[in-house]
Order: sequence, then structure tokens, then C-alpha cells
Amino acid sequence: MWLINCYTYALEYFNDPEDAVFPKGVDGKGYDGYLILSHTWGDGEVSFHEMHDIKGARQKKGFRKIESMCNAARQESYGYVWVDTCCIDKSSSAELTESINSMFRWYREADCCVVYLEDLAPGEGNATEDQLRPCRWFTRGWTLQELIAPDEIKFVDASWTLRGTKETLFAALHNITGIDNMVLRSSYNLDRVAVARRMSWAASRETTRIEDKAYCLMGIFGVNMPLIYGERERAFIRLQETIAQQSDDLSLFAWVGDGWWGRRDLFADNPLRFETCGEVYRLDDPVIPPSSFVIGNNTIQLSTALGYIEGEEGDLVLHLQCTKPPDDPETYHRPVLVLRLRQSPKGFIRLGSDVVDQSSITFRDPAQVSILKIAKLDSGFSKWRSSNSFLQVQLLDVDVEALEPIYLPSHLWDPRSSSFATGASDSFIGLIKLVSRADTVCWIFCGLVETGAALGLPEHDVEVDDSIWVAVIPTSNRSNFTALAGLTEADLSNCYSLSNAGIRFRAMYRKDPTSLPMACSIKGHDGTPLRISVDPRILADGNRWKSVVRITAKTEDSR
Repeated sequence: MWLINCYTYALEYFNDPEDAVFPKGVDGKGYDGYLILSHTWGDGEVSFHEMHDIKGARQKKGFRKIESMCNAARQESYGYVWVDTCCIDKSSSAELTESINSMFRWYREADCCVVYLEDLAPGEGNATEDQLRPCRWFTRGWTLQELIAPDEIKFVDASWTLRGTKETLFAALHNITGIDNMVLRSSYNLDRVAVARRMSWAASRETTRIEDKAYCLMGIFGVNMPLIYGERERAFIRLQETIAQQSDDLSLFAWVGDGWWGRRDLFADNPLRFETCGEVYRLDDPVIPPSSFVIGNNTIQLSTALGYIEGEEGDLVLHLQCTKPPDDPETYHRPVLVLRLRQSPKGFIRLGSDVVDQSSITFRDPAQVSILKIAKLDSGFSKWRSSNSFLQVQLLDVDVEALEPIYLPSHLWDPRSSSFATGASDSFIGLIKLVSRADTVCWIFCGLVETGAALGLPEHDVEVDDSIWVAVIPTSNRSNFTALAGLTEADLSNCYSLSNAGIRFRAMYRKDPTSLPMACSIKGHDGTPLRISVDPRILADGNRWKSVVRITAKTEDSR
């Protein structure tokens, strides 16, 4: 790091802050350590290269801060100071990256941080909260870590008069910033605070460069990243990915979007999304299933147990293992934060965070869960919300103990809603495989009419969006059954493989919303013939159509 010699104004380089020992003077003393300046930038700041010409640097407005800082250091018997405007060679990308990644440590290891509030009117005694609150210093992104990292801070006004310390202004600093008291006392307590809560401290702070909204928070989360100016909001997403690689704190996903049509991406695009997370804290509850996750190219793979909310249908929730204080302090119910998820063909999509009563959550069995990091909201999203987003399967009068249903592809099957997540894809094929105790099988295929283009369906059917097709193949259909038995699970979901196997399908479409019943017979567990009836329907569901496949299984003599 580069430090300014308080007597000569020359820049001197040290490999480590601990090496900053001022040479012994005539008094025989050596001054260990350095002071560090925290301020807001303005016009006429002195750069690194301009400091090599002190005569020219003195002509710039910003040199007054450097001179005043050096005067303050000499009065405290220090020989060195650090000022961000001129102690970083910003023409070197390598040095800039190293400096920004090291800055939190440099502020923490400084003997004292001097905060210069140029918009605080000159006065005497400790500044009041009302006097401090309007200061621009409390609105800037970089000054957040400059308040948290140092143990000792002195606040000076526009005339460089001492107006209080971190200790004497403690209550005002907490009220203005929302930073936890234990963190204001020691930055080593940062890890005890939920990620979402730490993000909330930066929600209303601004930086000149968009990327710096992420880079100024690296020290707060104890992570390091390369700097890529020009990536804009991507920098903040990269910060969250880096945090996720080093922490299992699921409150990272507790940010709030813009309602139903807001962002569906897993990571927030701006610290402002965490504005409502100022009271979030982590839960240490053995009842909550633990979660671990691995970040992939476009998904996060979690090993966890999803849950559903009692009395609700469809969407699942991921318990974020964090909570907020209840609205009613006397309530016995614990509000917890969850992430609402909806299944899609490529993985779960984030619907948004929510606060629910923990007692209302019923957990499913632990499983591997894929959540999309990026969910593009294009024209396909409205299609994803259409009737073909999900194809519901209704088992009516089916004894699941005597006739076991198997659903493929398994990763698209949602047992909570008894539906396949089709994503309105024209290549979706679902399979319901009914297996009796007599080892007889009925294969029921279903899909969207667009798939019929590969299956030779009539062209007028293919033109209709909200349409389904169904095929029923019992064990007794030996030619088709033999062809199917040789196919892999992947082939069974491939329209071309099924077409080559000679499977024939029947289609229906929305302009004639009636049922299309079909049936077959297989042997039950005691040899009794079972009649499998399949009735695909397109039903009105509010202002949409809903695709449903109804399946019944009855003995032949009970028809």
C-alpha cells in the first residue's frame, strides 16, 4: 500500500500495513501505524500521479484535505496517512483490484480513521443526530465499510473541528445507518449478522459507478473478486454468487422484487432489493431441514426439503432459515421467510420471497432441487403462464396400492399439484405408467399438439396453441409394447423415438373443448380385468383453459 509521509508529502510504498513505521526523528521516537481518511469525493481531488508534483498538487482544491489530514496526524505523533484519492494508482488495473480487495483490511488496521464531513457546519461539542443525518457521507456506498471496519473513528466538521467519536456518537450512528450495535462495536461480529440484513445497510447508498455498488461491499462479506468495470449490474450478481460459494446463509435469497411481473432471477440486481431486510436474522432450528447448494452455469443445485403451505395449492416453498420479529410481539407464532418456487421444465423458478407462519409449512422428503439463476421474461413467459404451462393428471377411482402410477419425466412431475410442468414446450411428452401387481402395464402418453408435427397429426391441429394429445398403450398391444420396452427413459420423452416405434396418437384442440375418451384393459393383481379409461379434457379455468388428463381404473364387471 502507498502511504503519504506527513512531513514531506511524498508517497512511500509498504508491502503490509504493519510495516508502516516512521523513521526515528531527533526526539528518538519511531511512530508506528498510520491514520486513514474517510470522506466524500468532490471537484479538484488530487490523483496518485499528481502527488509526484507537490507544487502542482497544492494548486488543486482537494489538496486541502490531504494537508489537513497530515496536520492532524502530526499532532497525534503519526508519520503516515492514507487517502484514497491519491494513494491508489488507478492507471494500473492490477493495483486498483488489489487495493479495493484490501481496502476493508486497511481501514480495520489503521490506528484511527478520520471522517471529514465537509457539509457539517462548524461548531463545538458532539454533533447531534439531526446535524449528522443530512450529511452526504451517510449516503455513499464506499463509506459503509469505512464506518464498520475501524475500531476508532473521529468525526470532524468542515473546519476540521472534532465533533465526536464512534463511541460518543454510537446511538446516532446506529439510528442513521441501521447497522447492528455489535457490528459498530467490532467489525469481527459481521459474520453473526444475516447476509440479507447486511445487504439492507447498503440499500439506500449510491456510488458513481454501478459496479461499485458490489465492489464496495466485498469487505462487508469477506469475499474477494476481480474488478470488471463495464459489466454494470452483473457485478452485484457476481458478488452474490461469490457469497453463495462461501456461505450457506439462505437469507441471500430473501430480497423483494416488483410484484408478479417483477424479476424472476434468483439473484437481486441491486442492493435496494434488500431494503426490507433490516430486521432479518438467522434461525438455528433443528426442525428446519438443512440445505447445501452448488452453483452451476444457470442453476443452483440444492440438497434440501421443499415444503408447501397448508391450504394453498401448486407452488412450493424453500425455507430460508431466517425470520423477522412478529408484528404482534405477544404472538406465539413465528414468522419465517420462504422463497416461493414454481416448477418449470428446466428447473424451479423464483416467484418471490414471502413471510409465513412456520407452523403452516409441511415439508416433503429431502431431494435434489434445481433453481434457475436466470429466468428470462420474454414472450415465452406469457405462454408459460397459459393453459399448457401445466398438464394436470387426475386419478379417479384408482387404487394406487393395486395399480402403481409412475410419472416420467420425473423431474417435471409435481406431486403437490398432480401436474407435469410443460413450460408450454412443443417438445413436451409426459408418461403415466400404470403397473399392476400382476406385472401388467398400461402406458399413457400425453403432450401438446405442436408435438404432432413430428407425429404426423393433421396440420389443422398443429396450428392450435392450447391443445393436447394422448395415446394409451396396454400390455396386450404386443407390437407397441415390445417397441416401448426397448426404449430408454429419455427415448420415452422423445417424440421422434415414439414416432419411429409406430405409436399412434389422438389429438384434440381448444376450439372444440370437449373430452376425447379412450380405454383399454389390463389384468389386475388377482387376474381380474381392469378397464383403464383415459379422458383428456380442456377445461375453462377462470380466463384460461386448463389441460387435464383424467384416468379411472375399474374392474370390467363394475362398468
